[in-house]
Amino acid sequence: MAVEAYAHSTLRDRVIDEFGLSKTDADDKAIATSILNEAQSFISSSRPDWPWRIGDLAIDVGASTTGGTGTFTQDSVSVTSVAVVTPVARDILAASESATRPLEGFLVSAYSPTTATLQSKWRSTTEAAKEFTLVSGWAALPADFARVKTIKMVQDDIEPNLIYKSPLQMKMLKLRSRQIDLNHQFYTVVPDPLAAEPIVYYLEFFPYLSDRSLFAGSYWRDVPALSGDSDQPIMPREDRPTLLQFAHWLMSRHLKLDVSRVQDYRITAFSMLKNMSQFYELSADVPDEKAEMDPTGWINSPPGYPKFGRGNLV
Repeated sequence: MAVEAYAHSTLRDRVIDEFGLSKTDADDKAIATSILNEAQSFISSSRPDWPWRIGDLAIDVGASTTGGTGTFTQDSVSVTSVAVVTPVARDILAASESATRPLEGFLVSAYSPTTATLQSKWRSTTEAAKEFTLVSGWAALPADFARVKTIKMVQDDIEPNLIYKSPLQMKMLKLRSRQIDLNHQFYTVVPDPLAAEPIVYYLEFFPYLSDRSLFAGSYWRDVPALSGDSDQPIMPREDRPTLLQFAHWLMSRHLKLDVSRVQDYRITAFSMLKNMSQFYELSADVPDEKAEMDPTGWINSPPGYPKFGRGNLV
């Protein structure tokens, strides 16, 4: 006998059958789907470290140089005759627009091999072979990105410091960088600066890398909504009965059933969630109180080794 797959259509039909609803009624099916998505979100948010929510990151960034030349036309967003570096969309291109603003940044909204389109107009006079630099670069994050878990820069078997900054801190850092030298690489995560729909998150790194480098790490995946009949819940198959029980509880509340019946569904759902969570517990989550460990939790103390606690210092 085949193992139950618990795809969206199967789970939806189970919920409908449990409460005597109609499998052919569009409203009943929509309610069951909404309840399943709510249950999936509830379970996913009940614990921050579900392993099935972790995805891998591997982003290739940087270029062989960080500057170039191009023809900037007054009151135009077009930069033509681009040489040396072709900026990509969302890079920050900086050029001397005036003596009082020596490094004005312009977001690149489109590009081709020899041209770039700025998001705002070049207000100064037209200049050919105008030098520019790339201040920061951008890399698209996966569509199901929710937030960064870990990230590091790997370059020639060396792992330079890669420091997170909030978007506002990053903006201030770029302004201050004109007066100070930076010894680290910084990054932040922001929605698409070109405001594309649906919202895609981007990794902005600064300063712009002059060598091809790899950003590697992991991230927390967003919970995908169940929509099509063949859609699969985010959790593994063996955990989906728990999802079904939570859907039963939430549906009983939606239908305003008898309080005792709602409570029975709730007790069953949370009992299954507890068992499911314990399955993923690591040994570090349940430490052995009898084990003698050093303060960092890394090295077992040898037998008879004195404990250096507060009470042993006198």
